[in-house]
Amino acid sequence: MPAPGVALATPLAYFAAGLLSLTLTETLDDIAAVWFATPILYAALLRHQPRIWISLAILGGVADFACGYVNGTDWRVGVGNAAIGAGEALLGAWLIRRFGGPGWSINTARGAVIFALVAILLPVASAAVAAAQLFFRGLAPFGMVWSTWYTSEVLGLLLVVPFVLSWTEPGLWRERMRRSVIEAALLSCLMAALAALIFAENLLPTYFTFPLLLFATFRTGLRGSSLMVIVLGLLAIQFTMAGYGPFLRLLPGADTIELMFALQLYLAVALLSSLPVAVVLSQREVMISELLSAKEAAEAAGRAKSQFLAAMSHEIRTPMTGVLGMADLLAAEPLEPRQQAYLRAIRTSGQHLLHVINDVLDFSRLETGGVVLEQADFSVPELLEQVRLIMSPQAAERGLRLDFDLDEHSPLVVRGDPARLRQVLVNLIGNALKFTCEGGVQVRIWHIPLADGRVQFHFEVEDTGIGIAEERLKQLFRPFTQADQSISRRFGGSGLGLAICRQLVTAMGGEIGAASVPGRGSRFFFSLPFAPGDVIVAARKMSAPAFSPKQPLRILVADDVEINRDLLHAGLTKEGHSVSFATNGEQAVAKVAGEDFDVVLMDVQMPVMDGIEATRRIRSLPPPRNEVPIIAVTANVMEAERQRCFAAGMSQVLTKPVIWDDLFRALPTAPKNVQPAQVPEDRAPESDEPLLDRERIEGLKAMAGPEKLTQFLSGALSSAEQLAAEVERLQDDLQAVAGPAHRLAGTAPSFGLLRIGVLARSIEQQAKAGHETGDLVVRLRQAIGATKEEIGRLQLLPSSH
Repeated sequence: MPAPGVALATPLAYFAAGLLSLTLTETLDDIAAVWFATPILYAALLRHQPRIWISLAILGGVADFACGYVNGTDWRVGVGNAAIGAGEALLGAWLIRRFGGPGWSINTARGAVIFALVAILLPVASAAVAAAQLFFRGLAPFGMVWSTWYTSEVLGLLLVVPFVLSWTEPGLWRERMRRSVIEAALLSCLMAALAALIFAENLLPTYFTFPLLLFATFRTGLRGSSLMVIVLGLLAIQFTMAGYGPFLRLLPGADTIELMFALQLYLAVALLSSLPVAVVLSQREVMISELLSAKEAAEAAGRAKSQFLAAMSHEIRTPMTGVLGMADLLAAEPLEPRQQAYLRAIRTSGQHLLHVINDVLDFSRLETGGVVLEQADFSVPELLEQVRLIMSPQAAERGLRLDFDLDEHSPLVVRGDPARLRQVLVNLIGNALKFTCEGGVQVRIWHIPLADGRVQFHFEVEDTGIGIAEERLKQLFRPFTQADQSISRRFGGSGLGLAICRQLVTAMGGEIGAASVPGRGSRFFFSLPFAPGDVIVAARKMSAPAFSPKQPLRILVADDVEINRDLLHAGLTKEGHSVSFATNGEQAVAKVAGEDFDVVLMDVQMPVMDGIEATRRIRSLPPPRNEVPIIAVTANVMEAERQRCFAAGMSQVLTKPVIWDDLFRALPTAPKNVQPAQVPEDRAPESDEPLLDRERIEGLKAMAGPEKLTQFLSGALSSAEQLAAEVERLQDDLQAVAGPAHRLAGTAPSFGLLRIGVLARSIEQQAKAGHETGDLVVRLRQAIGATKEEIGRLQLLPSSH
């Protein structure tokens, strides 16, 4: 049974609509010009579930009979009309739901078409049954009844059903929809006023209402369109009934049927000018809503994936820290050959598992745009040398050649992301070595200048391995794909390496591809655009001092995992550091507040209080306790986690498993209460200060080659002479002389001109202190001459120097 409200509202609405129809058509020979009643029942059925349709149809039939009885209709005709109306509504609703599906809606294009077809075709049969009933009773001609019934029924369905469905939509009075309802009502009032003013005897002015109708349709959709067409239809009928308007003028002496057709034509134009537009707009709103929902779902899925990967990373990396770390410590112990073999197996398996984890995390970060590319000046030959050093052991182990061929005319220094380029090359070379049993791997690099000043580098990795079938090449760069299903069993791998390479190359603005002949080898190639780099900046990075042991430090390790604490204790105490422990963030805060530490190694995920909150609380302690360096040691490698650590006040972020060199390099250089030895600023440099920094010059030579080194040194000496001349000219103006001395002190050491740089720095310091610099200027001139002679003796410059 329908709900009480529905059971009451449906027959009352039906009864009121029937009375309105008969009242409006009283002057038109008591034949309904617009049949409002049956569409009410249609709308009630379409709005509710089929299980209550029979009950609603009975209620509607009773209301139809009551309406006819009140207006004096013969009871037998009333019963027949009620049965015809209820039967038509049931059949029409069933057909609409049958072909439109359970989710049918008049707001969709398909739903509107199905409804329109039923509304136009089904009344053919119901009008025929009604006309036959009256004809056989001798009450009216068959043709006149059929045409009147059919046209009024169709027009009633097209007008009233969209109106009722749109205005009984669930959630109609939500805030946003309430505004559209009020706007539709106001526009309908404006439409009524405009129609009353221009509904003259000529037909043309009445079409001035259509622009307003379209405006309302675009503003409020089907709701505004249906309301305004109803208003327009009622006004047109009322004006025609009152004996004036364009239809009576257009059709003088016309009977009811002819006037009905004219009204129907006019309202059909109004419907066709707005209803399809309203449906399209409604469909667009649904699509936008679905797209927004899909976007929110995708973002939620992305967040869930990131959280899952972060959790997976932490849960796997935390025990891997213990496994690999303890294996490293065990490797330093005297072991029997068999034990060493076991240890190698442990380390190899652990590193392989870590490699797979890194691949999955890299792929996820690239998919979600979480990888930020670096822009740094780097030496191409130096990077290739690093790749050679990384991959040569694997090539030697398999008895393969590994050759690099760099075009000698290629720019030596470019600007880009060296870490990601190195990752792509290592991945491609590693794959080539893995799938090659004899022969070797050739790496070729050349360049092409671009019109915008950049340089397009082309990289090619060619092997003599097993090759790849042509039909598999197109799928090769897809994630979790390998050229053959048996490859993962024979050679291992996650199937993500090439997908990561493709995404990295694409992110850097390049393209990647592959060609292969099965049984004869494969060739992978990619191209990347680079901007020209700064040689001096690259040389500074390349010649940065390597890690060296530091003075003993007081270190607090905050970690809730015992094996991690044991590992860090063993590694740090081996280097002479003093280590204390905290098992959660709360203990870490208490220890920092009560003891002096030179650095804190802080795990991020801990019970009681995590490392993020502990860091915030340490930073809120009174100075100098709040200034202690805090280094995050976390198993979560996601970029968002790094940013959280930095935002909380951590100094650096290291990831597990711990790489000892990275950890030692991150530690402070000295305890807080030990200051590095300093030379007084007014003390002149020792006379035996070396002329040249041989290590830096050798680094420049390895990076750039002999010819470029000659150019570097010639340019550096020329610049030193110019700046020295400027220093000599300005030496009486101590404030002015500090500028060129500072520039010389910064550039000369970058090219290995050590004594020149030291003297220039002393001149700058003396000038800033207000002391005379004459003696230092003379010594600077002498140092430049001596440096030129030394460089000539070493045959680093042409003989003209």
